[in-house]
Amino acid sequence: MVNIGLLGDISVGKTSILRLFVRYLKVGDIERVKGGQKCTVIKTDFSGEATIPGGDKEDTLNQKETKTIHPNRIVFREDKSGKAHTIFAPGGDRQRAVVKMGIITISRIATQIIAVFSLDRKLERQFEFFNDVRFFPDNISVCINKIDLLEGDREKGLE
Repeated sequence: MVNIGLLGDISVGKTSILRLFVRYLKVGDIERVKGGQKCTVIKTDFSGEATIPGGDKEDTLNQKETKTIHPNRIVFREDKSGKAHTIFAPGGDRQRAVVKMGIITISRIATQIIAVFSLDRKLERQFEFFNDVRFFPDNISVCINKIDLLEGDREKGLE
């Protein structure tokens, strides 16, 4: 079993990534990715989400702006090998004690960490989030999110 932690600052898209991954597994899109294999979702837990009243998102895709208080998680199983894996996504508001505890706990139990960064705002503050992470595995994967929200020259924005 592999425990994976999606870690990142507030509103970098951790919950959206997790929900999209569940969708890919359920409709079989993951199998089209190089190296992807059929998996079955065993359990999803998004009970840690609180909807923000009057959030900024348009509701054209039934989207809601949320704040994660308690870590979200999904458990899925590889159909071929039978191995089960869990992905945890804690909130990013490290000023809240309950959220900070979730971040620290997940950094301890995760055998793999994916650091999520959003390109729609400055990276410096997003790196500060990782000051509260106590344990890191030897290798960390990085997910660059929201590149589609960069205004103007994307190449310049990536610098």
